[in-house]
Amino acid sequence: MPLLIMMFSIQQKLLILSIITVFSLSGCLKGNNDETNSQPSNVETNMKPTSLENIAQQTTVNISGKGSGSGVIIGKRGNTYYVLTAKHVVGIPPGELEDEYLIKIGQKEYTIDYNRVKKISKLDVAIVEFSSRKNYPVASLSKNLYPEQTVFISGWIDCLNQERYEFNRGKILTTLSSTSELPASDAKTYDKDIDFKEGYRVKYTNRTIRGLSGSPVFDQAGNVVAIHGKPGEDREFQYNFEDCPPLNDSYSNNWGIPVNQFLDSIQNSGITLQETTNYPKGNNSVKSTDEKSEPESSGGIFLRPEP
Repeated sequence: MPLLIMMFSIQQKLLILSIITVFSLSGCLKGNNDETNSQPSNVETNMKPTSLENIAQQTTVNISGKGSGSGVIIGKRGNTYYVLTAKHVVGIPPGELEDEYLIKIGQKEYTIDYNRVKKISKLDVAIVEFSSRKNYPVASLSKNLYPEQTVFISGWIDCLNQERYEFNRGKILTTLSSTSELPASDAKTYDKDIDFKEGYRVKYTNRTIRGLSGSPVFDQAGNVVAIHGKPGEDREFQYNFEDCPPLNDSYSNNWGIPVNQFLDSIQNSGITLQETTNYPKGNNSVKSTDEKSEPESSGGIFLRPEP
């Protein structure tokens, strides 16, 4: 059964990404993908905030262990789910006497096999796995990202007593194609030699704090367009993690890694995109059930070629 990773973008073809081989940290798939328009689409399907938040919360996971953060379910194969997060969230292997990394979804916890963590090239992103017979929804991905675009961040704040879910609205401030485009106001907090190479190419007004590293950034259609990972400036000393109050605008202006950086890096690693014309009718019908049998896949299906 192939791993499915769905990309849904209005006026663009659905892209399905087969990522992981079962017994190896690398794989090689053959396929092709169309160039994605960098300009905003004139026709955009916007979801109601309540529906969007529902999808975001169902696909966003909490990660704890040596590091802590959030992630988003982007694919599954059989009973194995694949979560995209920031590499630094799971960057340190657990010691022999330390607890393993855990993924928490609702009241369920799943152990991450650290030997199967996939760290993607030089980017600050990684893919982690967990296994479950429960049917969890899978988020769709989109390369469509542009200045002034309305976006939403979804993740879990690392409060001292209990994690608190955070979902807030913002807009894209900056997208970088080169370091020469970096605003002068960001020169003190953005390291051109490190941050740009790690994939931090998009800045947004969404409010973030510790625990939101690895959080998905959604567009108005419910597609993941970036992964959060870098604050505009360090403000943790200002925040009361015991009470975990709502975040104000002083916690805005943060950086993420656009989905296109992740997808392009996968291609450069020898794992390429597959293209299908089997369009989904929409992605607002995400459900989570307690069925123990494997659910039917929605949207397009593309089998991974045999080696």
